[in-house]
Amino acid sequence: YAESKLLAFIEKHKSPDIRGFINDLQASCIHKEFNPTNIFEKRLYKSKIEQLINDIIHSDSAKEAIQKASYQDVQVDDIVSYLEETITQLEPNSRLKALLELSKADTYKKRIYKWQYWRYLVYIYFYATYAQNPIFRKFENLEPKENKRLLQSWIFGSKVQSLKGRTRLQKNKGEDKTAIEEFSNLIHRSYHKTRIEELQYLHLFMQDKELVQDLEERGILDEKVKSSLNYCFN
Repeated sequence: YAESKLLAFIEKHKSPDIRGFINDLQASCIHKEFNPTNIFEKRLYKSKIEQLINDIIHSDSAKEAIQKASYQDVQVDDIVSYLEETITQLEPNSRLKALLELSKADTYKKRIYKWQYWRYLVYIYFYATYAQNPIFRKFENLEPKENKRLLQSWIFGSKVQSLKGRTRLQKNKGEDKTAIEEFSNLIHRSYHKTRIEELQYLHLFMQDKELVQDLEERGILDEKVKSSLNYCFN
């Protein structure tokens, strides 16, 4: 009996997330007996999204794709997020068509957020499913792809946010300038604009060894600035 429950558990919770699967398995054995509980909603929700994206990709018709989406309790933001990343697997012309249709869904989403016109939700589902299916059906080996760029963008933003100038109190105490302040003085920009607009370009310039040498000789690039860039972009 325990073995049959274990096999059923494996079939239900199998996923590429091996660590998450092991955590789920250990949580089911807390009382020295295998006893699955309903603690897996978050991971199962991810499986629901991926299954829905699979349905959008591989349904035999656009009508079938939108019908399957209508009966799923998946947030529309998550559908759009997954589609954005899945579309990157298409060849350029098809990718352009798919993104144009998805942009229409995004337009209606913004109108909902701005004016609370929830009747527009049907148009989001239309452009995210019905309009996408004929484009996706041309490609047999497509798989749902999770969008991790939002997380990466948030991580980068939090790192850049940490590169601040001195507070007024620190300036009054005569503390040394931070790396971002020194660099902004060298290029004659405010450190606010330098942090937001210039760091990413400087990081790209650092791939060119001759340019790096020139910046170092001119005193624009020192070890403090380089270590700050490595912190942000690695």
